Parts: sequence; structure tokens; C-alpha cells
Amino acid sequence: MTYLEVGKNSNWRDELYASAEKSVTEKLIFYYIIKNENFIPSDEEFDAMFDEKVDEMLGMVLEQMKLTEDSFDTKEEYEAELNELREALLDEKEGYGYDYFAEQVYYEYGMGKIVAMATVVGS
Repeated sequence: MTYLEVGKNSNWRDELYASAEKSVTEKLIFYYIIKNENFIPSDEEFDAMFDEKVDEMLGMVLEQMKLTEDSFDTKEEYEAELNELREALLDEKEGYGYDYFAEQVYYEYGMGKIVAMATVVGS
């Protein structure tokens, strides 16, 4: 069995570095395209999409923790827990951090624009 296309006779470090280099190269090309084509969301679009991404992750955390509003004595306690979890998600050391969600926004927005402008040529 192989992981990341690494067989038992392969040097896993070389394969890992090659995979990382490919990933970084793809990201640099993607960001170059969205910057040069101005496929950047407005501040309002970015903020809305950012909040949506954080809320999606927050929803998954709540589901995994089996927390609902009914789990708390008051709505205020529930809201306080939501705020605490949201801050934890955005924490750079303990959570995903701001950049993780920002990258998701730029990728979704930019890829949507790229796909919308793409012309598919049949074979």
C-alpha cells in the first residue's frame, strides 16, 4: 500500500517535498491568476463569505460536540458558547486561524470566476 504515491522502495521525504512543492506551485499560480484577472471579492463579499465559512465550521463543531440551544439553560449561555467556539476557530495557535478561512474565501470566489469564464473544448 502506498501513501502519497510512496512505495516501500521510495524515499518518503523526497515524495513529501515534491508533493508540497506541487501544492505551493499550484497555489501561487492560482493567486497569480485571480490577482491579474481581478477575481477578488469586494470587502462586503469577502466579509459575508468569510462569516459563512466560519459558520459552516462552527456548525460542524457543534454537531460533533452534540451541542444545541437546548443544551443550555438560557439563550445567552448558548450565544456565549458560540462566541467562544468562534474565537477558538479563529485562534492562530489553537484553531484554524484567520488565514485558513480567508484562503477558502479566495479559492471559492476565484475558482467560481475562473470556471464561469472557462471555455470547454470537446474532443
